[in-house]
Amino acid sequence: MRDIRNVLTTVYYKEEDLRKLAEVFAPAKVIHLRRDDDEGIQEALKTADVAVLGGDLDKRFLQAPLLRWIHCDHAGLNKCAWPEIFERELIVTSSAGRSAPALAEHAIFFMLNLVYQYPRFLDAQRAHQFGVPGQSELRGLYGRTAGIVGLGHTGCELAVRLKAMGMNVLGYRRSAGSPPTGVDRLYCAENGDTLDELLADSDFIVLAVPLNNATHHLIGRRELSLMKRSAYIINMARGAVIDEEALTEALYAGQIGGAGLDTFTKEPLPVGSPLWDAPNTLITPHTTPQVPDRNLRSIDIIKENMRRYRAGEPMLNQLRASDIYTPDQEEDKVGEASNVIQIPDLDGVEIEELQITDDVYSTRCTFKELFDNKEAEAVLKKYFGESFREKSRYSTSQVFTIDNLVDMAPEYFPEKLVFVLNKELTKIKK
Repeated sequence: MRDIRNVLTTVYYKEEDLRKLAEVFAPAKVIHLRRDDDEGIQEALKTADVAVLGGDLDKRFLQAPLLRWIHCDHAGLNKCAWPEIFERELIVTSSAGRSAPALAEHAIFFMLNLVYQYPRFLDAQRAHQFGVPGQSELRGLYGRTAGIVGLGHTGCELAVRLKAMGMNVLGYRRSAGSPPTGVDRLYCAENGDTLDELLADSDFIVLAVPLNNATHHLIGRRELSLMKRSAYIINMARGAVIDEEALTEALYAGQIGGAGLDTFTKEPLPVGSPLWDAPNTLITPHTTPQVPDRNLRSIDIIKENMRRYRAGEPMLNQLRASDIYTPDQEEDKVGEASNVIQIPDLDGVEIEELQITDDVYSTRCTFKELFDNKEAEAVLKKYFGESFREKSRYSTSQVFTIDNLVDMAPEYFPEKLVFVLNKELTKIKK
């Protein structure tokens, strides 16, 4: 049995709840300090076996000589999901699930406001106007399809509620198994399933996955292009699960119906972010109303994990190697793994040098022809990156003329690049 003698805690609890937390660890000595008491924390870490933190851990905890278990009293662990945690053989757990009912309600709040177009009605109320144009064409949630990406605590709570409201519920998760209560159709990554079908069939996409290297920019240009033009995306996960640049483009272009966003890549959301004014977009500042017994729900999780820790059993909400998140490394790989197309340096090239007048520009071909032609595929990879085929928003059977690439290309393509691409691809079609 693992022994616990000293516990450091920095949670912000009422005195009554602090006493209950101390009872969980009795007879161990519990040292309660403010989160900003750096000197006190440094001293306590010399003897602490366990730490219960009101925020995320930092590098000081990796050097603590006796520390074996750290509990962070919130849901997401992405800010401290470092490889060093596993090298140090530290156990890190969270209070994920304590606020799941409220988070599920938050998602429904977004869904109802979007489908009822409530901001328009609120504007009408303030103008003393009775109704808005097109109100007779609105549809509610009943009978529509919701796709929940991530079936952890929040996803499962949401599935039950949406099913009770008469919705068709699709779910996607990493592990294989039986569908949770409320889920009509389940897709599992372990079974080889992708998000594609769920994205295409859903009227609402709700993101409830943890942020890690596998879910960073899980939703990008390609995924947004698979959604219905009338569909809404709701982010109750973390901001970086969505490629915000791609989302902004999709919202302003009317490619999707709208969005409900509670989390963002950078928080607070910068004043100049175009998301503030994006069409049909609702924003909340990463804040959900509390469940009435939130601290007690946290203590229940800690109490069960205390039992499991002493018994050497797997613990609730434990950080796993698959949860590692290294955003700096992700940024380094942007040319290889993101949806941003890398543009070659053409500053020293004149457009006149690139233009050619040739009827072959009007030659009709398909993306499949280009993908199947090794020379053409090499050209596409050269200018669009290794993963262009996976990122392409266009059907492989779509017919186009080579100079149509000018119209198909994203707005930020420089004119020079289009000419370079045209010239090399026309050589192949001759």
